[in-house]
Amino acid sequence: MTRPFAGACYQLRVNQIKQILKGPPSSGTLSWGDKRSIDFKKTEDNYLIIKYSTSVDGASFVKVEEKISIELMPLTRGGHQAFMHDPECARRVSVLYQHGLRFLCHKCHNITWQSSKMQRYERLNQSGDKYARKLGLDFCWH
Repeated sequence: MTRPFAGACYQLRVNQIKQILKGPPSSGTLSWGDKRSIDFKKTEDNYLIIKYSTSVDGASFVKVEEKISIELMPLTRGGHQAFMHDPECARRVSVLYQHGLRFLCHKCHNITWQSSKMQRYERLNQSGDKYARKLGLDFCWH
């Protein structure tokens, strides 16, 4: 079985939902650009409960409910940094990936990154192009 790429998985990122994680108990819906969404509920005891329907390999849809622990670490200059704990291995993470039925960390899903399959010069070109786009250029050094 080939390892899934991170870019091909739905991602639940702390920096995209930090207002929910740091705020009071609430509920609502989180959406991705392709009309996919999950329902969430943040509890008083710092858990994020997510509910969604998904299918694997074109099979019928399955309803899934995950309970994700939230940790708020105090920062030295005030405030808090939010982290999620993987529901399976309890690893503290800032991103959970959905591959198959569940949102888990990259270690539990055995996820790899597209850049790990690239040659060094390809990674350097990609990095250079990224910074060139920030400067308003079309490409870096092709």
